[in-house]
Amino acid sequence: MKKFVFAIAVLCCSAMGFAQNPKATKVELESGKVMYFELDMTARTAQVTWNNKINYEYAPTPEYTGDIKIPGTVTCNGENYTVTGIGDYAFNVCDQLTSVTIPASVEHIGELAFSDTKALGVVEFEAGSQLEKIGSMAFFKTALPSIELPASLKVIDSNAFNSEHLTQVTFPVNSELDSIQESAFFAAGITSFMVPASVRYIGGSAFHSTTKLKEFTFADIEHSRLECIGELAFNISGVTSIVFPSSLKKIERCAFYACDVASVQFDGDSQLETIEDEAFGYTNVSAVTIPATVKTVGKGAFAKCSKLNSVINYSENVEGFDASAFDNCSEDLTMFVPFKPYEQYKALYPEIRMLCDLEVFRAGALASLDDVIKTPNTLSHDDMELIQIHIATIKNARNFYTAYNAYNNAMAIIAKQKEIEATLAYVLGSMGTKQEGTAVRLTGKDGKSFIFYAPASVEYIKVKQ
Repeated sequence: MKKFVFAIAVLCCSAMGFAQNPKATKVELESGKVMYFELDMTARTAQVTWNNKINYEYAPTPEYTGDIKIPGTVTCNGENYTVTGIGDYAFNVCDQLTSVTIPASVEHIGELAFSDTKALGVVEFEAGSQLEKIGSMAFFKTALPSIELPASLKVIDSNAFNSEHLTQVTFPVNSELDSIQESAFFAAGITSFMVPASVRYIGGSAFHSTTKLKEFTFADIEHSRLECIGELAFNISGVTSIVFPSSLKKIERCAFYACDVASVQFDGDSQLETIEDEAFGYTNVSAVTIPATVKTVGKGAFAKCSKLNSVINYSENVEGFDASAFDNCSEDLTMFVPFKPYEQYKALYPEIRMLCDLEVFRAGALASLDDVIKTPNTLSHDDMELIQIHIATIKNARNFYTAYNAYNNAMAIIAKQKEIEATLAYVLGSMGTKQEGTAVRLTGKDGKSFIFYAPASVEYIKVKQ
């Protein structure tokens, strides 16, 4: 047994080449290049790692220069190991590395794996790639101008592509990408970006400070799975227009604050529920449509949008709208709202010209008045005639205000009548009257009359009209 252990030790020592990284095993590739790996003896897997004389992960590995092709398998002491990863710091600050080919067997790329590789111009993934995750800062501040990511990729971690030199990122149509994490493309030089339909989450500051990013779209938008856009995700970005998929449910705080966006559109079947504080604050948005599903619009959500002059708001959840949501917008701002909460919105935003789409208002007003007329009531013949005149005006109105005024006039007649009825009910109820006693007819100033029963002891009832 002792002899066997000794033999292994000699072989490993030779393989490691007295590496300064105690976890590194030195392997000579068929190309003649040297590469270092961390070996998992149990799983028979390997991941590329760093090695240098000062035993410091932030220093370059001298052998990692020029064009490198990482093998799919390596052999050490007669055992084969499948290369499944590129470890943390593996090629960190290797400023003479010019290109890397990554085998299909690699499943993850670790933190800072290629960070600060100032000469790196090409990264290629072999066909059938199994890559699932690109770690935090993996390609931070590299010279890489473009990259085509494999379909298997599911997670792009924080600051993974934070690099001003990166101008193009593409995904295959069958991409399985699930999330773009915080600051993933912070300050990147990308000019356009198409989000795979599989993405569910775009993290905070994911595209923060991407000032050259003008075109941001969603692949197969009808089948997009996107649910959330994180806070500051596009803060100070160059995005000028965006059409959101119907799957989107939440836009977090300052997501588009101070970016160049001028056009915002939501899909007709939008499931959006929340627009958080300052989500679109200080942007160039000139018009926006708020879906009916929206429950919350936070503080300053559209504040300081000096060009915002039209809001079409389908939401009836007035209680979820903050009073400051539209502060300091254009003086000409007009908001179109649903019929039912019109008065509530008008009270919430007194500075905004409040309108209701004429056809929407017409339908709602007529339905409301129809319910009143069909319900048993004590309206006089004259009042009914006046209400019918107002109904005719609503039906033939050519603008919102004509219909709105006619509706208000009709409702004023009804409200006055209800006040009289309520007063009578209160007076009679306080006497304990249960339709017993003398029948009394009460006639008002306008000729309205009511018959009720009062105790014989009641000499008169005074009703305010």
